[in-house]
Amino acid sequence: MPRVRSMLNHHEPLMVAVDYVVDGPRTAAAVAAGRSRLTGMNYQTADNLPQEVAANEAAGVLHGLDGRPRLYNDVLFELAVEAQNDLPSPAGIDDIDDIRTMLCLLFGGDPGGNQELAIDRGERIRIGLDRVHNPLALCARLSQQIAVAHLHDLYREIELPVLAPVLAMTLGGVRVNRLVLESIAASSAAQMEIAQRQVQEIAGRPLNLDSSPELIHYLYEELGLPVPSWTANNNPSTSNKALQALATQHPAASPILAYQQQKPVRDTAISLLDNLGPDSIVHAVLDPLGAATGRFSCSSPNLQGLAAPVLPAIEAAPGCVLMEADYSQMELRVLAHFSQDPALLHAFQHDIDLHIRTASQVLDIAEDAVTDEQRQLGKTLNFGIVYGQTAYGLADELGVPMQRAEELLAADATAYPGVAAWIAAVHAQAGNVGEVRTLYGRRRYLPNIHSANDTLAAESRRHAVNTIVQGTAADLMKLALIRLNDALPDEVRMLLPVHDSVLLEVPSGLVEETRRIVVAAMESVPNGFTVPLRIDIHTGRTWADCK
Repeated sequence: MPRVRSMLNHHEPLMVAVDYVVDGPRTAAAVAAGRSRLTGMNYQTADNLPQEVAANEAAGVLHGLDGRPRLYNDVLFELAVEAQNDLPSPAGIDDIDDIRTMLCLLFGGDPGGNQELAIDRGERIRIGLDRVHNPLALCARLSQQIAVAHLHDLYREIELPVLAPVLAMTLGGVRVNRLVLESIAASSAAQMEIAQRQVQEIAGRPLNLDSSPELIHYLYEELGLPVPSWTANNNPSTSNKALQALATQHPAASPILAYQQQKPVRDTAISLLDNLGPDSIVHAVLDPLGAATGRFSCSSPNLQGLAAPVLPAIEAAPGCVLMEADYSQMELRVLAHFSQDPALLHAFQHDIDLHIRTASQVLDIAEDAVTDEQRQLGKTLNFGIVYGQTAYGLADELGVPMQRAEELLAADATAYPGVAAWIAAVHAQAGNVGEVRTLYGRRRYLPNIHSANDTLAAESRRHAVNTIVQGTAADLMKLALIRLNDALPDEVRMLLPVHDSVLLEVPSGLVEETRRIVVAAMESVPNGFTVPLRIDIHTGRTWADCK
């Protein structure tokens, strides 16, 4: 872990604020892909107003400022510019401060964006002006706020150190087989066209299968089919699940379903192709603070949300294999830590299959008698706790009457009383202070917790529980990435974090050594966490082979 300096004095006279000017998007991914070219640099020291120099002068200026702590406006972007242009970077992460990271931790996002944050318009304007004209003073102010808000350790020991592996993943990118991807895109588009023609023949006229209102009118008004389920807005559903239920009712439902199933495959493949460089590498925008819970987001393209049929196109470099290391039931382990429910703790401390245990408890049957279908019920109930699943939602998901769903939820609460008590305590605490925090101090504001609108208030209560659980899981994942970055051989590349897993590219001769390193690093339990961690590891030539 890097050395931690005082948050109150490290931004003094030696610090230099640096911000690079480029002729394209201000993202590390765009810099890595060659879509953003360095044109200049702005910098400021304590004894100077902000100054701008041309790109060819940047290296000389930075060499003259060597050894000074550095303040960045957006550290991933700035470090990518330095790496791609052979500019001198700070010796270590402890010599860096980042305005964007501090703003995200304090306000739940970057005030320069469009999202709704816990910050008024006047403060947004002040921050925006200071980022351009007086970044050192802004850093001093934000540093004090970070300390007062008890976010110092999260900032210094998690969010800044994790930038090293994130930068390496962004610059390295992910390898894609263009021919395989083009074949997938063409196949899915062809199947969509066939489905569209089939629906047109059945309906006797063209239908826009991308229009929910048009499908609702055709299926439920024109054909008069029974509505299998309703959306949150109380509209008849045209989801895949609803169409599956209608497949036996009318021949149009099956081709509509086929169209909808192929659409995300085609769209994902096209998005990958649009972002694929001539070297068959895609550099996605990885944001360690892209979600309110602290999870990574991935965009342009979203490699974390690839449709399964596209995964065969993601492949390892020649002489290498892909390795995916996935935490087993991470969020439920976090739930066990916080709730200290004896049954949950016992299951994880003794490597018992929790989904089988839950099904056994709820259905009152022996564990060795639990079928695969019943285990899936246990899994649904277990993860439903984290996401605040209601009886209505459970009834819809399982296709059972509301009364049966209520009975299952009541049996689940009886099986794990510590969980129910902890959730009630979280709701009470959130109501008292208007925010929740993860194990490592990450904060989320809940401005609607006392809303007169019952829907908004209920949503805030769900956010309260989900943020503590999912946010702590995100913190644990980032700590694991930091450990991995320090422990892995140079020949092994981390490619992508995907929620509770990480994808790596490993030379074929280093697979077993890497497996041992990954297990040791990811199953190491950080200070403050009380439940054992376990990972599942799979390898293969393509990402699909790792599943």
